Amino acid sequence: MVSICAVLKLKGSILPILLISPACFSPHYSIEYRTHFTKFHAYHVGNIGATEQLILVELGHLYAYFSANGNDVVNDPFNILGYQVTIGQIIIWGATISGIHYNLHNILKGLAGAKDKSYALACLIPYVQFLLMLWVSSYSQFFEGYAAYFLVTVGMYLTYVTAIMNLNSTASMSFNWFYFEPFAYAAILYVDINRLLVANQVVYLYATFLGIILIKYFAFMSNVITKLTDYLEINFLTVNGKGAKNVSNNLMGAGKKKDK
Repeated sequence: MVSICAVLKLKGSILPILLISPACFSPHYSIEYRTHFTKFHAYHVGNIGATEQLILVELGHLYAYFSANGNDVVNDPFNILGYQVTIGQIIIWGATISGIHYNLHNILKGLAGAKDKSYALACLIPYVQFLLMLWVSSYSQFFEGYAAYFLVTVGMYLTYVTAIMNLNSTASMSFNWFYFEPFAYAAILYVDINRLLVANQVVYLYATFLGIILIKYFAFMSNVITKLTDYLEINFLTVNGKGAKNVSNNLMGAGKKKDK
């Protein structure tokens, strides 16, 4: 997401950032949402799959790479059916259409497959919160010059929540859709927008928020990996020599146990 925004030279332009978010930011949540209610993990919707969608988005990178003017080329105008457009606008609208289609299709399939519709709607709250967090971030005094930081911060929140939904779906567990993080982020933004603290202090608040999200995410992933490897009796991160042989033996042993 950050790289495509850089290629398109969006800087702090929140509207195009929001438009390409379904394609570059949130498709995995829609995939996990559908999986949670249908037990069908769909990477492909019609003729557009995760790979095809990524190719559409990354065409901007390739076009800029092979251009003599680098990513300045995205602002070059040309005429289509009498309308003046730029390469950047074509990429944005292409990503927008494919992203909304991809996300909406998965969400609607998830809703249709849910037995408890109120619970299914509640599970969309983190998705909506993510979009709201991204939009409200544009009112920060730092957004124009440091938009990438806000993209990383909000993106890490969605990544963290998506990982939890993935685990819940795999284990056929209920998904806890309430998270305190959006409210904490809103409080920091309130302090920021209303200049209740000096700039450096607000920066510390943002850095602390991102740090907490990162710690929680990596702690969560560490627990998942540890429990999984313990269950399969795999010596995680053993790379060579006798260790590699032990890993192979453990894998074979785990397979035999499952066969029994």
